[in-house]
Amino acid sequence: MLVFSQNVVTIWMVIATLFVILLFNTRFFAFLDAENKGQEVNLELIGLRFFLALGVVFHHYIFSYKFSVSGLWETRGFDLNCFLGPFGVGMFFVISGYLFYTKISSDTNWSKLFLNRFFRIVPLCFVSSLVCIIIAIGMGGWHVTGDNIRGMIYWFDGGIYNNRPNVSSYKNASLINAGVTWTLYWEWLFYFSLPVLSIIIKKESKLPLVISLLILSYYILPSSNYNYAIYAALFSFGFLAKELSLNINNKIVLNFGPIVIFGGLLWFLGLNVVDNKFLTLPALPFMALLFMILVNKDSLFGLLRFKGVVRLGEISYSIYLLHGIVWFCFNQFVDAKTLNVITYLTESTMVLILIMLISSLTYKYIEIPFNNYGKRLKDKI
Repeated sequence: MLVFSQNVVTIWMVIATLFVILLFNTRFFAFLDAENKGQEVNLELIGLRFFLALGVVFHHYIFSYKFSVSGLWETRGFDLNCFLGPFGVGMFFVISGYLFYTKISSDTNWSKLFLNRFFRIVPLCFVSSLVCIIIAIGMGGWHVTGDNIRGMIYWFDGGIYNNRPNVSSYKNASLINAGVTWTLYWEWLFYFSLPVLSIIIKKESKLPLVISLLILSYYILPSSNYNYAIYAALFSFGFLAKELSLNINNKIVLNFGPIVIFGGLLWFLGLNVVDNKFLTLPALPFMALLFMILVNKDSLFGLLRFKGVVRLGEISYSIYLLHGIVWFCFNQFVDAKTLNVITYLTESTMVLILIMLISSLTYKYIEIPFNNYGKRLKDKI
């Protein structure tokens, strides 16, 4: 029977990550460079997205494994993997706040913004949903009823409503892609809030609004729903990061600061975690500070602008949406109970590479074409 520990999995994650980065640094993946050629982009931000998406990949790696051997959707005994998922999602919310802070303005064309978001998010989400439904039907059989057909329609909402009912007779359809579209629901709520915030805000200064949102997140929302308070605070810290736009040149802070803060978060949350909830309101300011350092040029010894990392960052949305499906299929085809650790981790490495290869193709043939189509439509408005 396969039995491995957090230490073994951690070593595997480091080795597998380095291998994937070096692979994508080769000329075979130069086609991923085309989209940003000649543009002024923050390479650190793109590279950071890869590591955040990878954290979610490793998070669901354990969930998928445990589900295949015990039928339980859990990560008990693997605290690092359990931490990486919420941390990655949380930082993605900070990034959204950071990128869309400047859109909070009465001058913003909201039709163009939502058109852009639709073609950025929905097409690949449709593909992910379609694959999940096909797999669920293949595993549970096809039973044509009105309820089944109506249930499947919910899967194609682009994450706006994010109701993922069971498909046919298969009872765990939402777990096929690890349920990752729940974050799209919050992304859409965030986008829908921007026009409202643009009405409230004063043009001369947005900082009072940001401070008010953080006060709301820390002192009012927790009494009704703690998770809602966390998500609101994460988006608001993204606003704050953009408002402050710290220009850090100190090499010690740039290179060692992120390591110290990330290590401190691991230590603090490891001691104070309750019911596997690794995101807490006291931890969020440190995540925001970590983000503010990382988005500076040449942070973390320049790792985030390494060519292989940037290429993988470009395909991070595909990685995020599709990895759960690949892990699920992998664990359906192998009998993890009978494999030894080396065999399972070797096969896991091959599957991790497959996730990246599939994501490269969906980025090139789904994400980019639909993004470009959305841009052409937007230009006509």
